[in-house]
Amino acid sequence: MKKSKKLILHIGMNKAGSSSIQSFLANNAAHLEKNNIHYPVSLHPQNKSIFATIRAACTKPIQKKILNYAVMEDYWHGLWIKEFTSKEENTIISSEQLLFFSQEEIRRLKTMLGQYFEQITVICYVRDFDSFVNSSIQQRIKNGSDSIIKQMNTLIDNCDYRRILNWMEICPDYDFCLRPFRCDAFYKKDLIQDFFHSIKLDVSGLEERIAPHDNPSLGLYAVLFLEKYNKKYPLMKKNKLNMERGLCHGRIPLQVMASVKDLPFRLDIGYSQEQVDEINGYIQRINRYLSPNDQLKLLHPKEGRIAEQLTTRIPKSFYLEVFTAYKAYLEKEADRS
Repeated sequence: MKKSKKLILHIGMNKAGSSSIQSFLANNAAHLEKNNIHYPVSLHPQNKSIFATIRAACTKPIQKKILNYAVMEDYWHGLWIKEFTSKEENTIISSEQLLFFSQEEIRRLKTMLGQYFEQITVICYVRDFDSFVNSSIQQRIKNGSDSIIKQMNTLIDNCDYRRILNWMEICPDYDFCLRPFRCDAFYKKDLIQDFFHSIKLDVSGLEERIAPHDNPSLGLYAVLFLEKYNKKYPLMKKNKLNMERGLCHGRIPLQVMASVKDLPFRLDIGYSQEQVDEINGYIQRINRYLSPNDQLKLLHPKEGRIAEQLTTRIPKSFYLEVFTAYKAYLEKEADRS
């Protein structure tokens, strides 16, 4: 079997621009082909299908529920052949699922990739831990979680940095390119430009088409309000969408919350000495792959003020503005229909 020249694996860390990169790749797939770059959109814009299948083939309980091992093996092997024996010299895969592969799944994937590609480069964007935790907490509340504290503890205890280090340990022969997720560090101050510049592929002349941004950042009042709302009216009830949540049924349109005057959402998180020692160990290893100007910040033990921040009183004016903005949103949606 003739191998393709190069594979770029973009391991999408949470809250580090993965959706924007995937949107660009999916929307420009046809143009990328002309530049000798293959992006397999048929597997889902976020390349989810093929990796879900590989994980199923690695996890015995899931195998038994879906298909027997031999059938599953043939199925996902067929997907690889279809997508990776392309005429283009370069193939890009971008998926957040890659981050959560176990060591066994990484080994299995590495064996498969070796059949198709001569050179493999892994690119991953990383952000400062405190910034990552704040952004991830907000996202999880937007997704329906009802506990800021629970999500904070989960994110600290399950540091994503160690997941990318698993890849480095198991695939030392891959080229690893770690980039800081920070606008002032991006090539030409642009994430998409930085992505292609970092993997050394020329896409000059391509139209930048990214899906409209529908996941705006929220302020402190909005996040505290959603936490209370999710606790009183859970997103799901008896494994079904909770109709008690009102007209929105599911998630409140985030543009409504983002349009209201608010305080910045920046939790002052405290870290114990034990947590600092563990996380800084990961940070120091990751910093070896970053330039001196792009180093991730080390943590320091501190008390933090999160308990005080979570008792912040939400002013009545905020609720009134949310209701007004929500009414305007519903009227606009009604006019469209």
